Amino acid sequence: MDFAARQRNANGPAVVEQWTAGWRKHVGQNLWVQTQPVPLAAGYDIHRRALLNSWPEEDANRAFNADGTRRVVVDHEGPRIMFAPEAAVPLFGGIVDGREYAGEYQLHRNRKNREGAVVGDDPIPIDDDAIKAINYGLYWHFGVTGAKPKALGVESVPWEMSVA
Repeated sequence: MDFAARQRNANGPAVVEQWTAGWRKHVGQNLWVQTQPVPLAAGYDIHRRALLNSWPEEDANRAFNADGTRRVVVDHEGPRIMFAPEAAVPLFGGIVDGREYAGEYQLHRNRKNREGAVVGDDPIPIDDDAIKAINYGLYWHFGVTGAKPKALGVESVPWEMSVA
């Protein structure tokens, strides 16, 4: 969960407290929430790596090596991400409540100059709540290097993140 969820405001308890209390009330179990700061660039890097690793290697190489060079873009030891069919429309686009929706990945844009050239790796933070939630989960579980140190007793697999 976003680190800002810890902040209290005039409307009542912090968001993280509201979620944990509501979860306990409705489900009857505790909800453990991680709220650690995630560097923006590192979160996006681990997310990109997980998306690339989810492609079949042949398809990824065909799509990302259009110049004819051969390099490995798929690391089966690194983080991988797969989406449930129910999450596909909000993330990739389709029909939502009878209306066409572009999906967060299509709405996610990098800053451009007047000529239309991309001027930075940091996307414009608009309509990207699900993408950031995925960043937080991947960064928390896999860390900046793409795999938690084995000394911590946490392997990078299996890990599942439900996006719906």
